[in-house]
Amino acid sequence: VFPYTIGRKTYTFTINPQPLSGELALAESSHVYNGQPFTPFWQFSNNAYDNLVAGTDYLSAWSDNTLPGTGMLTVTGKNNYTGELSATFVIDKAPLREELYQVTLPDEDVTYDEEAHGASISKSSGVGDATFSYTAKGQTDFSTQQPKEPGEYDIYLEIAEGSLYYGMARTKIGTFTIFQFDTAEWELLQSINNELIQKG
Repeated sequence: VFPYTIGRKTYTFTINPQPLSGELALAESSHVYNGQPFTPFWQFSNNAYDNLVAGTDYLSAWSDNTLPGTGMLTVTGKNNYTGELSATFVIDKAPLREELYQVTLPDEDVTYDEEAHGASISKSSGVGDATFSYTAKGQTDFSTQQPKEPGEYDIYLEIAEGSLYYGMARTKIGTFTIFQFDTAEWELLQSINNELIQKG
């Protein structure tokens, strides 16, 4: 200040963006697959960030948040903030529901024709492999081969765990019989049929 000094000196300094600190707190950390992306409510654990504005102070992005596995939320600082914070959550496989697969069973009564008879299945994407097994009525030995010999059979279905849904343990789903008539029985049935036709 005149008269003691004359002139001016300027000093400069830098204000750097603040690195984000703390964690991201998710309202829910576990979900069950439903075909839709999960975006659970979240907030900063650092109370100093309560007034930060999305799009201005930070950007948020979800990844792997639809299919079973581990989803992630990533928040990246913007403008006056820098760095990034992340949080993960689990998406579990869904229980297997009956509407996810359709089973076609053989007729309950099948006439022996030297051909194999069994069940078939159509299933939605994400359902595991299906295995049919058969056992003669009253027996405990299971076979995946479709029966073709005369007899009464129980049908069982087992579905393995798939990419989207849990599986199903071996479960009985039906019964069918393969009949075989001998010549005398067949002639008798024809005779009865002809008589019934004649009598109206």
